[in-house]
Amino acid sequence: MVKGEISHYKNADRYKVANATDNSFYAEEVYGNDFTVTVQSIPKGNYKVEIYMAESFHSSSNKRVFNIYENGLLISDKLDIYAKAGKDTEYRFSSSVKLKNQDLEIRFESVKDMAKFNAVKVLTDKGSVIACVKASELSKTMENPGTGNPIVCNMFTADPSAHVFNGKVYVYTSHDLSNAQGFNMRDYQVFSSSDMKTWHDHGVILDVADVPWAKEYLWAPDCVYKNGIYYFYFPAKSTNGEFKIGVATSTSPTGPFKAEPEPIKGSFSVDPAVFIDTDGKAYMYFGGAGMGGQSTPWVAKLDDTMKQFDGEPRRIVGADYWFEACWMSKIGNTYYLSYSTGSNHPEYPESSAIAYATSDNPMGPFKYQGVVNGYVSGWTNHQSMVEYKGQSYFFYHNADLPGGNTTKRSVCVDYLHVNDDGTLSKVVQTKQGVGTCDGLARIEAENYHESIGAKKKQCSEGGFSVIFNTNNALVFNKVELKDKIATSIRLRVANSAKGEIQIRSNDGKKLGLLKIDKTANGEAWKTVTGTIKPITGTKDIRLVYKGKNSEQLNLNWFEFYGSNKVIKKMIFY
Repeated sequence: MVKGEISHYKNADRYKVANATDNSFYAEEVYGNDFTVTVQSIPKGNYKVEIYMAESFHSSSNKRVFNIYENGLLISDKLDIYAKAGKDTEYRFSSSVKLKNQDLEIRFESVKDMAKFNAVKVLTDKGSVIACVKASELSKTMENPGTGNPIVCNMFTADPSAHVFNGKVYVYTSHDLSNAQGFNMRDYQVFSSSDMKTWHDHGVILDVADVPWAKEYLWAPDCVYKNGIYYFYFPAKSTNGEFKIGVATSTSPTGPFKAEPEPIKGSFSVDPAVFIDTDGKAYMYFGGAGMGGQSTPWVAKLDDTMKQFDGEPRRIVGADYWFEACWMSKIGNTYYLSYSTGSNHPEYPESSAIAYATSDNPMGPFKYQGVVNGYVSGWTNHQSMVEYKGQSYFFYHNADLPGGNTTKRSVCVDYLHVNDDGTLSKVVQTKQGVGTCDGLARIEAENYHESIGAKKKQCSEGGFSVIFNTNNALVFNKVELKDKIATSIRLRVANSAKGEIQIRSNDGKKLGLLKIDKTANGEAWKTVTGTIKPITGTKDIRLVYKGKNSEQLNLNWFEFYGSNKVIKKMIFY
């Protein structure tokens, strides 16, 4: 058990510690300003306590100093791991303790930088191990319980860059330290999901120590795939104090990534976002005001190596109110440049919003269109957009994790919808996120997890609806009914001719069938109700439309009933 404000750091698989008793101790580390590790219910007796640590970050003494207490007694005063053992070398601290059928509490208190540990062993006076607590085990107690946003709860993450590789969504993030006093991030992380609910932590993919030319400030990254190689782009302050942009490569989306020995020639500033167009040409969008030092964003073509510019960077025209955090998306033949406004937008002067501009050319000029994401908790705002299984998602960060603030942020995701005229509907930020559906509330049709042919459109009743042709389907993952038994379903529909909706579990089992008569036109809405086989708990639901080839169904929303009684609980956005 652990208490106090802590974070964990997952080292790369290749990380090795000299003189390690067990290198698995050093797979992860727990760190924080003041935290306590508790080994519970130890029988009466005399014990030896061994605390295993290695300095994985600092390269000199007097950089990390902390105290260790054992059941309130100071046992190590101003411990400096580097001074004791050097870098990447095991230091084992031993003490003796007499216990009387009680818990053993080991408190770590920062003096300078963060206190940390990798493992604790408790041994009898004869050397038998009665308890071994690893940092990797404690980090599991910090994992996201699956309740939605933020999607990562075991550390502070920011600047999400989302991409689909090999049938999964990968989100590359910067990593805010738990004792952050500014934005001096030191490594990058990546997380992946195949269902938008369960996010797998792949650990550190690149550390500042692995970049020969970089000194500090590993800010917002991006990653793309081309010709069998994953290219990871990142900014950092070089050893001469200037921001440059680097590239690292890997044959796997989860790394490890190997950094080029020098930054991209002619690069400058921060926040690279790389876009590969349908013709195979690649472009980098970058720049930041403030510490980034720029008054406009920039765009540069990348050459065939993906490691150098193809020509000089050009200023981007038309990104009104821009501050930082460029991201490029393409919908149809239109290029969407989104970016953070800082305090530049007159309607969002207190902190950052996400605005966007469009063009028919990836290098612009662009035309400002509006704001797609408003204020978040914390001052900064950074985004990416991705399409997955026919649904569009908007990734961003806020400061909603306990202990969070502007420099300790957390990555979130919500749905992104496009209006019929091509403009972007403003994102609705939610706590629930996108991983589950509340089966006790009305479920909006456009908030699906997978579309087989069906398309979103603006709805005459407000918001969005989904148009089905025959045999089109929508999948809704993890519909949570909890202990409610649902025996019927109600749908809000409009259709051009007679048809039917099949309600199935995602494994194909038929749960119900609703016959739907023709309405006056495709926008004449009515509510239809039908019975289904009783369901409870958490289910994946598939809605399939059957009609003649030219006939369409328009679905606005649906909701489940139990015992012929409408479930009252609703979510208001």
